[in-house]
Amino acid sequence: MQSIWNRDTMPSKLANIALIALTAVTLTSCGTVYQKKSMMTGLGYSDVRLGEGRYRITYEAAAASGEAKAIEFWHRRAAELCGSSAYEHKYTVTIKDHQQFNRYNGRMESHLFPTVHGSVVCKTS
Repeated sequence: MQSIWNRDTMPSKLANIALIALTAVTLTSCGTVYQKKSMMTGLGYSDVRLGEGRYRITYEAAAASGEAKAIEFWHRRAAELCGSSAYEHKYTVTIKDHQQFNRYNGRMESHLFPTVHGSVVCKTS
């Protein structure tokens, strides 16, 4: 019986496996994950308690995630702080334009990061 891992095909098979793994990591790293604001990336939620049942919340999402995902995660944090989805809220969405030089193609690239800022008042029963 012949093995599928012989000397002639092993390097190309390992290269294919590495390429698949790299592609998976790249695709999953572009989106936003729900998390506390990261010191490394600046993405995620931050909040300040303003008083009993009152908070100011900010959520900054990755450029690839879009405005809807940033709003979804903002509401998720509000529900966590209030213990339910019973809260009054007001928020605004801003888009931060981050420009950077791409040294591989010699062009400036623009990345738009959606950020949701707002306040929450938790409802008590």
